[in-house]
Amino acid sequence: MAKQDWRPILGVALRLDAGHDVNGNPLRAWMVLDARTGNIVDVLDEGYRGRSVLKRLGYLVSEGPDVLVRPGYYRDLIRFAKKELGVDPER
Repeated sequence: MAKQDWRPILGVALRLDAGHDVNGNPLRAWMVLDARTGNIVDVLDEGYRGRSVLKRLGYLVSEGPDVLVRPGYYRDLIRFAKKELGVDPER
């Protein structure tokens, strides 16, 4: 029997969809939540990269549902990530 590469799910990622800006650019972000505490541990701006942004950064998470939000909430979340989490959501 082959050894399987098994790792536990470390969290849940919710995809926040705020539609598009006035220039037609997508306003979508992933909010990664810790599985144990429910705290936000990362925010990733999806842009045109699609769902692969989670795998590209090495996150092993369960994808939750897409959540429709207003553009203002999306902008607030991006600001929160930069200020409170100290991460660049567009990386």
